[in-house]
Amino acid sequence: MDKLLSVCMIVKNEEKVLERCLESIHGIADEIVIVDTGSTDKTKEIATKYTDKLYDFKWINDFSKARNYAASKAIGEWIFVIDADEYVDRESFKKFKRELQSNPPKYGINTLTINSFVGAEASSVVQSRHTRLYKNNKQIEFHRPIHEELKYIGTDKVIGFVNLQIYHTGYMKDTIDEKGKTERNLSILLDQENKTGIDYFYIGNEYRKLNEMDKAILYYQKSYNERESATVDYLTKLLVYLIIALYSEKRYSDALRIIEKVEDAYPNYADYKYFKGLIFYTQKDYKKAKVIFEYILSNKDNLIVDHSEEYKEYSPLIYLANIYEDEGKLQKAVECFSRAVSINKANDTLWSRLLYLLGQHSPLEELTEFINRKVVPVNGMTEQRMIKILLNVPLLNVQKLSRSLLDHEKLTNIENEALLMKNLMLDLNLKEVAKILDEKSPGELTLILQTNIFTIADFMIQVHEYESVNSINNLNKLSHLNDMRNITYLVFSEKHKKLKLNEKEKNIFVNIYRQATVLGIDKIVEKLDKKLFLLDDKFIEEIKRIRKM
Repeated sequence: MDKLLSVCMIVKNEEKVLERCLESIHGIADEIVIVDTGSTDKTKEIATKYTDKLYDFKWINDFSKARNYAASKAIGEWIFVIDADEYVDRESFKKFKRELQSNPPKYGINTLTINSFVGAEASSVVQSRHTRLYKNNKQIEFHRPIHEELKYIGTDKVIGFVNLQIYHTGYMKDTIDEKGKTERNLSILLDQENKTGIDYFYIGNEYRKLNEMDKAILYYQKSYNERESATVDYLTKLLVYLIIALYSEKRYSDALRIIEKVEDAYPNYADYKYFKGLIFYTQKDYKKAKVIFEYILSNKDNLIVDHSEEYKEYSPLIYLANIYEDEGKLQKAVECFSRAVSINKANDTLWSRLLYLLGQHSPLEELTEFINRKVVPVNGMTEQRMIKILLNVPLLNVQKLSRSLLDHEKLTNIENEALLMKNLMLDLNLKEVAKILDEKSPGELTLILQTNIFTIADFMIQVHEYESVNSINNLNKLSHLNDMRNITYLVFSEKHKKLKLNEKEKNIFVNIYRQATVLGIDKIVEKLDKKLFLLDDKFIEEIKRIRKM
C-alpha cells in the first residue's frame, strides 16, 4: 500500500462539529474516508471541503456494518477511526504519525485514550480506552451493532496500545439532548438477540444517562451476574457505574457493601476509595471522609483510575478543602483549593472560593497583589471572567475590587453599564440604580441581566429595597417570560401562598440570600429564612454555608 494512514469516519447530521474534527486531522492523514448514513443538513457539503472519498450508506441500525463499509474504501496501511464529535491535537497527531512510520505497533488492533467531556458545560472529564487503530489487512473488522469493537477474524490475538489521545464532546448534556443519542442507542441495544453481560452493561449505561437509575442498577446487576468471565475487561468500570447509580439513589449502604468487597480485589483503584470517601462526606461523617481523601492524596502516584482522573487528586482536594474550612483549618483549606485550582484553572467557582478564604484573613493590598500575580496571568482570564470571579466572592470588599475594571476598553457598553449598576448597589446607592433602571425597557434590561454582572438576584433586591413603578412592571414581565413567578411572589408578597419553586428559582433564592447577606439587608434574609422548606437539601446546605460567612 502506498499510503500509511487512512482516517475512516461515519457521519449523520454533524454540521456543528464535523469541521472541528476534520481540521484536526486534515493534511496529516494520508486520506480521509467519510461514509454518510443519511444527513439532511450541511454535513456532506462540509465533508467535500476535506476529502473526495465521500460515500453514502443506507442506515440499518448497525454501526459495525457502516464502519466496515468505510474501511472497505480505505487504501492506507493503517486505519484510524474517529467520530465527528471528536478531535485530536494536531501536533500530537503529527508525532503519532511519525511514530507509526518509524516504529509501527506490534499488534494489529490497538486501543488509545479517549477524554470525554461530560456535563452541561464540560464540567468534568472521563477517560476510557477504545480500539481505534488497526491494520488494514482484511483480517480485522468491527463486530456488534452498537458499542462496536474490533476483532480479529478467526482466532483471538493480543490487542496493543498506542500513545494518542482523542477529545470527545458527544457526552455533554446539551449535545445528548439535541441528538437523541441515548434513546437511539437504547433502542438498538434492547432489540439485540442473545444478549450477554456486556450488552446488559451498555443498557445500564444508557438508562443511567437517562437518569432512570433503578433500571440502570437492575441491568448492571444482571451484567455482573451474566458476565462472560471473571476477568472481563469492563468489570471494573461496571462496578464503578453501579456504585455511582446506587449513590445517586442514596442507597449508601448498598454502595458501601459493594465497595468493601471490591477494594480487596482492586486495592490500587482510586475510584472505589473515592466513592467511599464521598459517601461518608455526604453522610456528614467528615472524620472518616477526611481519612480516605487524605489517603488518596498521599498515595496518588501509586493509584490508578478506571473512570476519571479527577478521583485521584482534584475531587479529593475540593472535599478536603471544605472539611478543613468547616474545621477552621483555613491554611490547609487554602492549600487544598490552591492545588485544585492549579489542576483546573478554568473553574471560576474554585477561584472565588480561594479568594473568599484569602479575603477573610488578608489585607486588601495583599489580596490585590495575589490576584495580579496569580489570577490575572491565567491563560484565558478575560476581564469579564475576572469580574465574575470577584463578584462571586461573598465578601463586600472583594466584590468592590471589580470597580477597578469600570470603563475598561475590553468591556462592551452593556457590560460597563451592568458593572456600574453592580457597584452602585455595593455602595447601597439604590437611588442611582433606580434612575438607570427607570429608563430601561424589558428588552434593554434583559441584555443587562444576560451579562451576569448585574444579575436577576440584584434586580430583585433593588426592587425590594427601592420600589419604582417601571422597575416593578419590568420585573413582572420578566418573571412571566422566564418562569420566575413563584420566586417573585415569595420575595414581594407578605401573603401566604402555596409555592413550588423550579430549579432556576431555587438558584435565584440562594443567590438573593447570599447577596443580601453580603449587603447586610436583613429584611430579605429574614423573609427567606422562613421559606427554606421550599428548597432541596443541596440548596439548604449552601444556605448553611452562607450563614457561616
